[in-house]
Amino acid sequence: MGSGKTTVGRKLSAMLRLQFLDTDQELERRTGVSISQIFDVEGEKGFRKRETQLFEEVCPQSGHVFSTGGGLILDPENCARMHRYGQVIYLKVPLEVIWERLQFCKNRPLLHADNPREVLEQLYRERDPIYSRAADFVVRAGQEQAIQTAQNIVRMLDSEATAVPVNNA
Repeated sequence: MGSGKTTVGRKLSAMLRLQFLDTDQELERRTGVSISQIFDVEGEKGFRKRETQLFEEVCPQSGHVFSTGGGLILDPENCARMHRYGQVIYLKVPLEVIWERLQFCKNRPLLHADNPREVLEQLYRERDPIYSRAADFVVRAGQEQAIQTAQNIVRMLDSEATAVPVNNA
């Protein structure tokens, strides 16, 4: 949340000449209501179920860059699905930068709390190790422009594609 997944994802998809899909935006489009409204009516569990159903449908589509909600990868089946169909990139942004971006944001249901900073810190502590383990690439981001982050990702993907496998036989 607040890492720039959508902004970087759009830039990256343009550079790679691929379609872009933000799962939160697609879920809002399909349901006709905001993520916050889904949380209000169905709770986090209901939202996660909808999010997973959408991802099961769209993930196999090739030629896409996906931006997913930060909780999607917490489900081991979703994580496996991500790896089965593509590369997983974690935009690792310092907590302070995320807080600067989100401190006045009203449309983040998980931050609707008496102390949103504390909630954000807890989510960061819990999720950072999970994201780091699950990622094929961890990209340190947040200080540079989204275009620079996308360019860094393209370089990483190019480097991975041109790497020569080593035969240890």
